[in-house]
Amino acid sequence: MDVALKYYLFSLVMCILGMIAQGLVRPSIVFNAYEEYGLLMVSFLTAAFMFSRAFSSSYGGILVLSRGYRLVISIGSLMIGFTITAYMVFPPSLYPLIRVVEGFSAGLLWPLIQSLITATVPKDWRARALSLYFVLGSLSYNLGIFMGGVISGIYGIEVLFYTAFFMMVAMAFIGFSCTRDVRPVVGGRRYGFKDYIVFSRRIADLVPIIFIVGGVSGLSLDYLLAYSRGVTGISREMARFYWSYAGYLGLILSLVISYIADKWGGEKINYWIGVGVSISLIMISFPLPPIILYSLLSLPVIGSKIFKPIIRSTVAGRTDMPEISVALINSLSNIGAGFAPLIVTAINMLVGTDFNSGLLVYSLLSFMVMVYLIIRRKR
Repeated sequence: MDVALKYYLFSLVMCILGMIAQGLVRPSIVFNAYEEYGLLMVSFLTAAFMFSRAFSSSYGGILVLSRGYRLVISIGSLMIGFTITAYMVFPPSLYPLIRVVEGFSAGLLWPLIQSLITATVPKDWRARALSLYFVLGSLSYNLGIFMGGVISGIYGIEVLFYTAFFMMVAMAFIGFSCTRDVRPVVGGRRYGFKDYIVFSRRIADLVPIIFIVGGVSGLSLDYLLAYSRGVTGISREMARFYWSYAGYLGLILSLVISYIADKWGGEKINYWIGVGVSISLIMISFPLPPIILYSLLSLPVIGSKIFKPIIRSTVAGRTDMPEISVALINSLSNIGAGFAPLIVTAINMLVGTDFNSGLLVYSLLSFMVMVYLIIRRKR
């Protein structure tokens, strides 16, 4: 089997298993935290996850250059599996601490899976390959959410956590077995954090949009899931159904746009994605009927899914070190994702309104920044 195809298929299998596992358990974790402590706790969960992942994404890019993919991917998978069991044992008050460990583990695992794709897939197929990876991840995650609603209603929530744990153990075994031969190309020298500083100068023009769309991804992770259920008042099972429905809407669009990006360049598309998701969040800030609200919720979810493969392909094209480039893009995006829910929640606590003032302010500011970047780019 062709080496590129082998590792691409491996990446897809890992993505499908991991995202189904996350879809099974994450809504229950978010709903538990929301019902006990409100949206502030949900924002802390996202911030803990994203800031921890931002650190380990950077470190993981360096670690794999010295230790290889096999060890890092296996450890990352096992650590996520054990954090899933921790959510079963400990109360919601300790969820932020557990989420720190989960974020650190995810930062080791997923950027390295993505770097395998950027390192092995031919350049003119890179955006489409990454897009398929993220589309399958979205389909799998939403499938896990939907399955979790059905299974928990029949067998109980505990079954979801046990199933997800064994799936992560299986991922660790697959990662250990299938990546023993892959080695990153290090060019005969040691790499460190100074390489991130040097490389960051090459993508300085992309940093604002990385933060903005990263913030949208952070909001979509936990905050919007809890907010949508709270504002509509629907049950956990119906919230799972509607959220999976929102995630499935328009996923094919990401493949179409990624194809366009491969043919005509993705940098311009990155900016317009930022505008689109900002507008959708402005509309979501106001209470709406469930079907309309969740239809609009599909836009930031889809927008972030489209953005991920395009921005990674764009950044990877500016360096010959995919481990460094993917790790850096993950770190910057995760920092933006960690701050966004905290900013939105802080504004809501200071300004009491009938609508989500924090989400509205954040979205308006993001929209204005994106418009400014587009105008400046055309000059």
